[in-house]
Amino acid sequence: MIKCRFESGNGERVEGWEMVVPLLRVDMPRRLTCIGTGFYIHSSGILVTAAHVVRDLIGEDGTPNAGLAALQYVPPNQMMFRRVVKASIHAIEDVAVLGVETRCHKETDDTVRNRVLALTGRLPLLGDNVATWAFPKSLHQQLDNGRREISITCKIYDGEVLEELARARRSATRTMLRE
Repeated sequence: MIKCRFESGNGERVEGWEMVVPLLRVDMPRRLTCIGTGFYIHSSGILVTAAHVVRDLIGEDGTPNAGLAALQYVPPNQMMFRRVVKASIHAIEDVAVLGVETRCHKETDDTVRNRVLALTGRLPLLGDNVATWAFPKSLHQQLDNGRREISITCKIYDGEVLEELARARRSATRTMLRE
């Protein structure tokens, strides 16, 4: 059994859906494709993902050259598309930082803020349990009446750190994840 707990930046226990989001490529006019996962690091809509997820969609100036959006859960019962408006991709590491558009809650008209995933500076040790959250079987469906429907299925993969791979002054860890 997988035991996962998510904490906000202030240590409050929260649902992962409030911080971890599917990233969608929007092919006009009506096609959505889930291309990866990101997580918020700032309440104003700044998130992190793997650079390989978005590299082909971001121009050299950091502006998306194709439709790219995060699908965010807004409590208590709203899903919201937040278009990516700016990105920065690290030149060496597989990391990208994305900024999404500011949106207002449809019921309260307040600016949507998001929960922030608490990060740690501690590197995992050999044998530590780790987990990743992904959306591997998400799909978009166009309905006959013109409505869009997207099925988002999340999956948590767990495993343990098997070895540490030294790379210059940085280190990377390799994990074995179980289905």
